[in-house]
Amino acid sequence: MTIICEHCGYENHMDSDNCFECGQMIKKNEEYLICSICGIGNPKSAKTCIGCQEPLNGNTTFVVDTEEKNQEEIEGILSVDAAGVVKPEATKEAPKDFKKIKMILKLFLLGMAALGIFVLSLMWVNNQRIYIEAEEGIHYVTQTGMLHVIDESGNDIEISYDVSSETEVVKYGNHIYYITDQKLYSFEKGLAKLISDHVNSYKVNLKGDMVLYTVSDQDELFGDLYKYDGKETLRIDGHVGINRYIFYDDDVYYVTDITSDENLGVLYMKRGDKSSVKISEDVYTPLFSLKKDSVYFVRKNIDVVDRFDLYYVKSGKVNEISRNIVQLVVNPKEEVFAVVQMKNSQYNLSTVKRDEVTTLETGVDQVGLKSYSEDLKPIVYMDDIKLFMKESTGMNKMYDGQIKELGLFDEFWLSDDQKKVYTVLNNELSYSDLKDTLQNTISLARDAKPTVLSESGEVSVYESLGKKYLVTDSYVNPLNDEVTDTLISMDEKYLIYLEGKDAYVLKSGAKEAVFLGSQVDVLMTINNYVYTIVENELFRYKLGKFSSNKAIDSIRFWDELKLTE
Repeated sequence: MTIICEHCGYENHMDSDNCFECGQMIKKNEEYLICSICGIGNPKSAKTCIGCQEPLNGNTTFVVDTEEKNQEEIEGILSVDAAGVVKPEATKEAPKDFKKIKMILKLFLLGMAALGIFVLSLMWVNNQRIYIEAEEGIHYVTQTGMLHVIDESGNDIEISYDVSSETEVVKYGNHIYYITDQKLYSFEKGLAKLISDHVNSYKVNLKGDMVLYTVSDQDELFGDLYKYDGKETLRIDGHVGINRYIFYDDDVYYVTDITSDENLGVLYMKRGDKSSVKISEDVYTPLFSLKKDSVYFVRKNIDVVDRFDLYYVKSGKVNEISRNIVQLVVNPKEEVFAVVQMKNSQYNLSTVKRDEVTTLETGVDQVGLKSYSEDLKPIVYMDDIKLFMKESTGMNKMYDGQIKELGLFDEFWLSDDQKKVYTVLNNELSYSDLKDTLQNTISLARDAKPTVLSESGEVSVYESLGKKYLVTDSYVNPLNDEVTDTLISMDEKYLIYLEGKDAYVLKSGAKEAVFLGSQVDVLMTINNYVYTIVENELFRYKLGKFSSNKAIDSIRFWDELKLTE
């Protein structure tokens, strides 16, 4: 559109502030008539168009504001009246903080989206969690046949009805599996589901969301192998050796075609619903797999032999890893493990990454996890591999990814969080902070050994010459001579113990213990609760709130939750 200067008649662009010809100011705050023939804007008082001389009666009008506007903004404020005349609309001035509010809202929405993604990621990570072992806790069956699980948090979960016999239970996070009368069940989200009957062995994977099991109504050594993933059941193969199978994600390794003379068979792998693939012959059982298309196996039953040989299969090729192994310590997350090998009455320590073996130490007198005198399991799963060694020279070393010297001691006991270590040297018991070396060593007593350690090792009970002593914050307190069983609460604030068959709780710093009950047959602590069993009746005590104590129920059977081996 253009505007005719009322002073000289020059045709100017509507955005012009002054006439291009005479320089006079163009009055933009007045109403102009738009010629429907040539489109020129004329003053409201004009009767004919300045440009084409045609009459202007009934033509549309518009107002040009004094503020600068682009064409889209100007056209956006035009409105049409009943006569068809375009009139300006009253425009609402946007709030000064509108842009700021809009930006804040945008950032808020972006933050909520990021939070949602974060929560979903946490859920995914939790679903991918590797359980090195099942949860700690107990299960019990009431006199009426109700099966309950008390998990490591102290939650009492009612699982099933009409359980008539001893039951084996494992719990991995929200996944619970139990077997009774050779019937295997799963429990999740408040519902128990029968997976199968005639089950003679089963294993749960490290994520807790799948179970392998063998079924046989007669043979105790073999069975048909099945996989249950929480939704459906898949048959793997027949005549599989019980417990001679393992998981790796969706892969199942198992041994079948077992000979009667040497008790060896053929190792197969089945992925999903695809056909089984032969891996190797002359296999007793697969031990573990840390990567797809690869597996480690042995040719002897590690439960009945002191030493065994380890083999690795990758793409059908069999490699010997090491002979005369007495212990394996496996870290599934890092896909690495340590091998303790016996040779010439001494130990050698090596690490293995797939099929690459690296020897770290040779000629070691003793190797252990918790104590030199402790019976070592043939295979142990750990988040962090930490091994102690005693050299023939008397020097002690630690392996936690690299070899570190710790000094001299004859025995040791390691706290669960691996931050404190109790040692005996020349019959003297001490404890130290465990970092790269032993630090802040404190001597406790002679002729003593610890009997109970807390999670952090800050609280302990040791026995010396038939008497027990409580250690807290470097203070040593003698316990009564009649004290037998001793437990330390998870928060390390309470000592729970028996004097004969009387149960007591002693709070840290208190002078007198609280009496719990008499004729106690079993004493347990889970989270911040104490459980006692008196003549087949289960009682629960809340530490620090003894007014909440209550008898739970009469029971016919109880046991600890099964932990993985």
